[in-house]
Amino acid sequence: MKVVFRLFFLSLMIAGLAAPAGAVTISAHLNAAPKSFTGGCPKVITFKGTISASNWSPTALKHVQFNFTRSDGALSPVQTLRFSGNATKAVSTTWTLGGPKTKYSGWEAIHITYPTTLDSNKAHFKLKCN
Repeated sequence: MKVVFRLFFLSLMIAGLAAPAGAVTISAHLNAAPKSFTGGCPKVITFKGTISASNWSPTALKHVQFNFTRSDGALSPVQTLRFSGNATKAVSTTWTLGGPKTKYSGWEAIHITYPTTLDSNKAHFKLKCN
């Protein structure tokens, strides 16, 4: 019986079905520029950040899927970053907003959807249009 179990387990490992769950480590960070703006509008707020991935299992599909979430409830389409190993990749997006006399405080964040689910920090900004 032990021999049969070991052979079965070995065949699962070779097939990649017994890879350790949650082995990959993912992190994300985002910054807003400018963080505070007063002036003529509409204004483009630029968000630049990074997504880091490491500790991939040998059989893992090395990609991360994510989208951007905003304080107004909007979501960007899901995007995919492909990794060849441990790395940090740059990501960015923009948000154009504001009209005459608009005052707005908001944020944007990175939402990782695969291979795990997590959210970056919220990159806050303030806008005051003339």
